[in-house]
Amino acid sequence: MDLKQIAVNSDKEKDGVWVEMDEDTSLLIGRLNSPQYTRIAEQLRKPYRRQIENGSLSVKKRGEIAAGIYAKTVLLDWKGLKIDGKIVPYSEKKCKEILSDDQYQPFWSIVSGYATDEELFRQGEIEKISGEQ
Repeated sequence: MDLKQIAVNSDKEKDGVWVEMDEDTSLLIGRLNSPQYTRIAEQLRKPYRRQIENGSLSVKKRGEIAAGIYAKTVLLDWKGLKIDGKIVPYSEKKCKEILSDDQYQPFWSIVSGYATDEELFRQGEIEKISGEQ
């Protein structure tokens, strides 16, 4: 096996890869568990370390922290995302708000699926990734 075939591109991990969800919607996805993800996760979890270790941090607060990590490192931008038929402009704040909202948990799952798809972040050039592969 030639390891170059499975090597990931650190720029793609950090800067993201555009993924088409449908003809109107695209997401800019960074890689889950990239060095940047790990660094930001450590920073955002640090103030709550004791609570995390002893299991006393609320589920809500854990979700907020995770949404913040995702907003800074995984879901980096979007185009054409709508709520109730209205375009939602991207901002880190809005991203965190959407990911923290339980009703949009399926969207979080979709984003996570893309963020863990190592093929998206390989060294080779990827012209366009579509949900209809």
